[in-house]
Amino acid sequence: MSKLEDEYDALPEYTTPYIGAEKYTGPYLSNGKFQTSVEFGDKTPASKLDTASRLHDSAYAKYKDRMHLQAADHIYERETEKIKGDFPKYAGDIVKYGNFAKRSFYNIYDNTVAGSYILPGIGTLAGMVYGGIKNIYQTYDWMMNSDKYIKDVENYYATDPYAGKMYNPYVRRNFKPDSIKIQPVVNKIVHVKNEEAKPVFHSRYIPKIKHRKLYRNRKHYYYG
Repeated sequence: MSKLEDEYDALPEYTTPYIGAEKYTGPYLSNGKFQTSVEFGDKTPASKLDTASRLHDSAYAKYKDRMHLQAADHIYERETEKIKGDFPKYAGDIVKYGNFAKRSFYNIYDNTVAGSYILPGIGTLAGMVYGGIKNIYQTYDWMMNSDKYIKDVENYYATDPYAGKMYNPYVRRNFKPDSIKIQPVVNKIVHVKNEEAKPVFHSRYIPKIKHRKLYRNRKHYYYG
């Protein structure tokens, strides 16, 4: 194990947000300050939960689209499952399912409000329907392409500039197999044409009488 891995293992599982030493865990708490999410904060996380929260904050600072934010929530919930204790698991579930419900609600609410301004009554209904359809489309997109969005976020985590200072489990995954051309090994089967065996004449078959005919029977030659 590396030094950073040893330091990570020595960290507490979690501390109490805001009251404890957490620098990234909690709404509007990032890089040790009460602020919006910071991309790759330079403050060392205070716990294993804080380590996951730091990367989650980084994703929220970088991405603005729903699919990548949802992927960050999914990764966060996955990482909290590895941490001992109930609180990290509750935190992961709240982030994953709470943010999903929040985005789904605001998809309908924002479009409903916008429709009511454009055309009260019919516009309100149309905005509500459009928000619902948008939720269905985004859910389908997530079902079909979630692996891609998750991989995008993981690759982004692997670009952490402070990876040499703080433990980051995704730095080792900074590997792009598509950039390496692997040439398949082809076993070439060479067919060697066996040369026909040359006729072997033993001394006892050497003709003593001239003008005998030479006959061929398959692979053997003989005089008859």
